[in-house]
Amino acid sequence: MIQDIKQAAEQIPDSSNWREAFTLSGKPAGFAFFCPRCKLGIPFEAPEQVFHCGAYEERPLIIGTAAQRKAERTHRVRFV
Repeated sequence: MIQDIKQAAEQIPDSSNWREAFTLSGKPAGFAFFCPRCKLGIPFEAPEQVFHCGAYEERPLIIGTAAQRKAERTHRVRFV
């Protein structure tokens, strides 16, 4: 049972480059993408596939935990 869970967890794509994007008024604006290696940044409405670092990366279906997504929706954080 535990091995099955570990194998399933390994198949979940790394979503550290993706996040939900919001406008200044707090409305959803699709997904944002940023790669720290090649510095490619798409601030909002990123396509389903992004070509960076010599390969395509598809947008994951689930980004972060439910608590993280709720915190991003309810708290606007603005970096200056």
